[in-house]
Amino acid sequence: MATSIRRRTGRKAALHLAMYVLCLLSAYVLGFYSRNFLVEFAKALDPTVEFKLLTTKKRSSSSLPERWESYSFDQIYDHYECKAQAEDKSKPIPSLAQWLFLRKQYKEFVDDTITFDDPIPPTMGYSYDESHNTPPFYAKLDPERGRGLYASRNIKRLEVVHHWSGHDVTFPDAYAFRQFVFSLPKRMACDVVDWA
Repeated sequence: MATSIRRRTGRKAALHLAMYVLCLLSAYVLGFYSRNFLVEFAKALDPTVEFKLLTTKKRSSSSLPERWESYSFDQIYDHYECKAQAEDKSKPIPSLAQWLFLRKQYKEFVDDTITFDDPIPPTMGYSYDESHNTPPFYAKLDPERGRGLYASRNIKRLEVVHHWSGHDVTFPDAYAFRQFVFSLPKRMACDVVDWA
C-alpha cells in the first residue's frame, strides 16, 4: 500500500515537473525568461549536463518604424498588417505562456507596480465575483468561424455577464500604449490592437 502511494506520488511529482519545464520553455520562446535562467534551472536539475548557448539577434531600435512614438491607432494596425490576422479564422486562442508574456511586457513598459494576483488563470477568464467564479462564458476556437465566446451555462435575459472588474489594464497615455504594442511580436500586437 505505502509503495503504491509513493509510486503515485512520484509520478504526480514527475508530471508536475514536466508541466513546469514545458511552461518554462514556452515562456522562454516568448521572451519571458532568459536563456541563462533556463540553463541555470536545467543545471540545478542535472549538474552533469553541459550546455552551449547559441547567439541570437536581439531586436534593435532600428527595427522599430521611424517616428513610431507618434503613430496613430490606424498606423499601428497598418504597420503590423493586422487586417489579415483579424480575418484569419485559424488564429489560436492565446496560451498561458502568451498571457504571461503580455503581463511581463505591460509591467516592463507601462506599470511596474501592477500586480496580477487573480487566482483564475487568464486562459480561463478572470474572477467574476468574490467567490472567484469565472464569467459565464469561455473562449474557444471554432474551425469555421474562428475565435469566439461561448456560454458555459444558460444566461438570463438582461443578465450582465461582464463588468469592469479590475482585470482590464489601462494606459496612462498614448505613448505608453505604443511602447507596449511595439514591444510585442506581430501576432500579439495585432491581438492587443483588436482588443483595444
